[in-house]
Parts: sequence; structure tokens; C-alpha cells
Amino acid sequence: MIFKKKSILHHLIPLSLGDRLFFNNFKKKAVFLSGIAFPVIWIWKDFFNYFVLKENETVFLLASYDGIWYMPIPPQGESPLSETIPRAFEMMDRLNPHPSFSRIENLGMKEVSETHGQPFKCYLKSWDYLYERTKITELKGAGFKEKRWGFNTFIKHQAYEYRPFIREDIPGCTALFGEWGAKKKNASIHQEKSYALQLIEDSAVAHRRMMEEAGPLGIIGRVVTMGSMVKGYIFGVELDENTLIVLAEITDISIKGLAQFIFRRFCEELNTYQWVNTMDDSGLLPLRKVKNSYHPFLLVPSYTLEHRKVPALF
Repeated sequence: MIFKKKSILHHLIPLSLGDRLFFNNFKKKAVFLSGIAFPVIWIWKDFFNYFVLKENETVFLLASYDGIWYMPIPPQGESPLSETIPRAFEMMDRLNPHPSFSRIENLGMKEVSETHGQPFKCYLKSWDYLYERTKITELKGAGFKEKRWGFNTFIKHQAYEYRPFIREDIPGCTALFGEWGAKKKNASIHQEKSYALQLIEDSAVAHRRMMEEAGPLGIIGRVVTMGSMVKGYIFGVELDENTLIVLAEITDISIKGLAQFIFRRFCEELNTYQWVNTMDDSGLLPLRKVKNSYHPFLLVPSYTLEHRKVPALF
């Protein structure tokens, strides 16, 4: 079948919160990748328009911004990717101003292997940091000495409350993010400054949506308060029955040990999971350093697929 742009647009259905349960049925195919989890996609919907197209038992999730179309996750269904990926590119090529914009993100290694021999190329876009949950909760050994010191310093010297997030915490969390963001902007190294500034601004919007829709999304939130002030928050969501995704963690960086405390306490509380995925490092060296300091068990690669040779315009 040859797709026409109008025909494709006619069949697109806007992504809704009700699609979350459907996502749960297929997200386990990409082992450990956070980018295929519905909440991870949904909280960025202020920047992207998401649509679902269903055809022959295959589901295509498309995203658009500024007239550009791409797929944030591979096609889902029982049909082999060797059949559905060419179909996906055919659709994107018709929607985009030029085929060079067409791409599919968040492919795991197994999915990449299924594209061999096809006219597409893949590249490593990022990697998720995966930890054994018990390593974070125990903090044993010389490699975690500084983390133990930070945790113990906080609980010894601070009066605090660690408790579940409620909607009334949103203003306090938003204010904390503003203070945190201002300090991070000033600390950004020159080479990353413009990118870091934009990422902080965009993350503020995503965090707000995450908090406002935490309930329907199945997101678990915890806050640390000192007096009446929110000084830290952390949010997570289940990827699968064995893996917890940490979506966000923000703390007052002037309080020693608070970051170590809230991360350890959160992982300690959610003790039914074997693995903790803290997503990627957004290409920021300071964040990469922090995530590596917790000694990840595995760096989970996330690949992007695009045309090997861009086809001619239609």
C-alpha cells in the first residue's frame, strides 16, 4: 500500500491517558529501556504531539514537533520488525518535509539485530543506568564510602520528614526546582551551558506535568520536608515487575547528604524491585559522573534508526 499524507493524518488518533494500560502489554519487549514506558513519554507532551496509528495488529506511535515527525519507540505488535519498520519509515517519509527527518528511537540491541540487511542505519543515542537495588540500599564497600558519609551526615544533623507526595506539595516542589535550576545554570560548564539551560527549562514543564498527573500515570512520589519547606523530591514508576524507573530527583544542593538520603530511602522503601533504572545522563558530564559514582550494574544502550541513504523527495 502506498500511503498519502492526508490518508495517514486521517487515521491518526491522539495519544490519551487511557492508552497507558495498552502500553503495559508491550513495554516488556525492550528489556530495561526507560524510554518505552508510557509515563516517560507522556510527561513531555507539552513539547510533542503524540498520535497512535493501528494497522494489521501493529501499533505505531508517532510524535510531531515543528512540522517534523518521528517515532519515539519501535512499532509494537506480533509482526516482525523486518516488516513493520519499513512500513513505519514509509509513513514518516510521507509526513515529513524530507525523509532525512524520519527516525525511530529507543531500540534495544535485540531490535537492532532484526533490522540487519535493511536500508537503515542505527547509532547509539544514549544509555540508561541500571543498578541493583540492594547495592544502593546497602551502600557497602569502599566504593560507596562517600555515599554512606553523606547519608549518615544528613540523618545525624537534620530534622526532616520523608513522606508520600501529595498534590498540595506541587507549589513547594516547583519552588525547589526553581532554586535548584538557578544554581545548576550558574554551575554549568561553558561547553554545555546553552544546552543545560534549555534542558532545565524544559524539565521544569515536564516535572510539573509529572506531579499533576502522577495518580493516573501510576507514578510514586516522595518528598523530604524541613519545617514547612520542601527540600527534596523523588518520583518513580514501574517499568516491569522487576524494574523501577527513577523519573526525577531534585534536592536542595546546599544540604549535605540529602541527595544520598532521598535516593537510598526511596530504593529501600520500594523493595519489591530487583533493578533501578535512573534513565540516561542527557549528555551532561556532571550528571554522568554522579550516575557512575553509584556503580551501575549495566549501561543499557538505546539506539536510533534512520535511513542509510536518504531517498529522493516525492
